[in-house]
Amino acid sequence: MATVSAPNQWILNVPTEKSRVFRRALSALATAGTPYSVGGGLALYYYTGISREAHDFDAHMRPSDVEAALRALRAAGFEARVKHAGWLAQAWLDNVQVDLVFGQGSWHDSVTDSWLDGPQTSFFDHLVRIVPPEEFFYSKAMRCSRMRYDAPDLFHLLAAAGDQLDWDHLVALFGDDWEVLLSHLIMYRYVFPSLRRVVPDRILDELLETLEQSRTSPQSVRVCRGTLLDTSGPYRQDIDERGFIDDRVRRWQQRRAAEPALRRLETLSANPIRLERS
Repeated sequence: MATVSAPNQWILNVPTEKSRVFRRALSALATAGTPYSVGGGLALYYYTGISREAHDFDAHMRPSDVEAALRALRAAGFEARVKHAGWLAQAWLDNVQVDLVFGQGSWHDSVTDSWLDGPQTSFFDHLVRIVPPEEFFYSKAMRCSRMRYDAPDLFHLLAAAGDQLDWDHLVALFGDDWEVLLSHLIMYRYVFPSLRRVVPDRILDELLETLEQSRTSPQSVRVCRGTLLDTSGPYRQDIDERGFIDDRVRRWQQRRAAEPALRRLETLSANPIRLERS
């Protein structure tokens, strides 16, 4: 069993067989020179001290850096491919998985430079950056499905580090999805009432004012945004039979048109052999 020390001296246990693969992945990414930040369970542990079994290793990177990272991992002995063109590539060795996360699971947004500017720490003798806490919150906030609901991680982050967040930046990350942020902040107050003051009053006031203004705005187009929260299918009937526009599809099309790297990853997802031959 290997251990990883964070600056606060907490200890995270990683099974030996996984630590060996993680080390190899870190070396491969260093060789590729692709900037990335570490998310998932390690980021949760770094910010909150909550330790979970390390199922996999999450590296967040820009879409334009994914192909180089995949090639470096292949050269290091991993199998690797683009799994979902909108957000995820994967590599695995000896049944241990490395996720290259380049977008939101709802396909509506990409990893950008701000994701790569988090705190630094040592992880298996490699200096790595952790996903900034605001981006970590944002990355999990849209997971509100029947199969996966990550709100507890958000609440633990707020309880541990809410008074250190750049709240204006967090609000900006959500943009038009501000209602999702507001819903989580209200639920957080319910879960941890004695710690509710970590959320600045002005942030709640601004979001509630936006809510009030939206009540008198003209009715929006017949859109369903449920697919941005749950991709497992509960909103298919609304789209297929009830005439709602699938906002997830609309946003993916806009994002794909604006980012050439996504079109390349889409090609590699449909035809992985091109990665092997290029």
